Amino acid sequence: MDMSEYLTPPRLRSEDFTVLQAIKTVAETEGKTLEDAICIYQILPASIQNAPAFRDKLTGLLRYEYGLPYHIGRRPNRTVVVGTNVAHQVSILLNGLLVMRRLLTEQQVRHFCKNLGDKSRHLDYLSELDPILRPTTEFKADYEGKGFGRGKRKIDWHIAFDGRTSCLLDVKHRLKGLIDYMQQVSTEFHTEKAKKEFDAPLPDGLFANSEAKFRPVLDERWQGIWILTQVYYDDHALHQAFDSLDPQKIQFVVLTHFRGEARLLTKLDRIRPWLMEKFNLTEMKKR
Repeated sequence: MDMSEYLTPPRLRSEDFTVLQAIKTVAETEGKTLEDAICIYQILPASIQNAPAFRDKLTGLLRYEYGLPYHIGRRPNRTVVVGTNVAHQVSILLNGLLVMRRLLTEQQVRHFCKNLGDKSRHLDYLSELDPILRPTTEFKADYEGKGFGRGKRKIDWHIAFDGRTSCLLDVKHRLKGLIDYMQQVSTEFHTEKAKKEFDAPLPDGLFANSEAKFRPVLDERWQGIWILTQVYYDDHALHQAFDSLDPQKIQFVVLTHFRGEARLLTKLDRIRPWLMEKFNLTEMKKR
């Protein structure tokens, strides 16, 4: 394997793999079959099959590199940022696609995998697997089903539990908040404020695009936004933005990052325990 393929520096990699080796290793570790591993590998785009993979020296997790690194600042002080934005957990890819194969048709799964091949949006699509990884009870799910969004707009998931309770989820991966936060940290690195913890500024339009997708609720279904983010947004600004959302269209927001720790904002108190239980979530601690 040509080590120059890697974006992640050698000091952060304890062992290098092919994607197939990594998927097989994770499958064995997590009690999946060899057939499961090979099946998932075979439906991946060739560009992902040929991506470099490695064991993260800091966490021990197996990761594969795919996507485009992002940049902080301007030339000549421009910095290339490489981390979990391009080094993704093999476990999420494997388990997410295994669940998707159980829930959806082969054609839908292959269409989704084709979308995963888009390097510029790979993490956006990978994030859409997070909600279906969370439930510990039986559920059914419809991906981008017709008739849920306004006009021709699509809502990512309609997830139903027990044949009665269900929710619509618009899943988003929000990178801008992290970039803004890193730029703020960089700017204030030598100031007194940098010695204190501060929350990330809230990006403009964090919820706006999602709100426009939803129709007003006409039944007992809950509707919400599921956001994958690596930052802890300013609490006051976050609640202010959430309070401005139309309660007939959006009743909750989940902010999380692939670990099941979440900040929940809800229009009704009874929605919070329902989400926590159904999606096996825990309260996110302030970072």
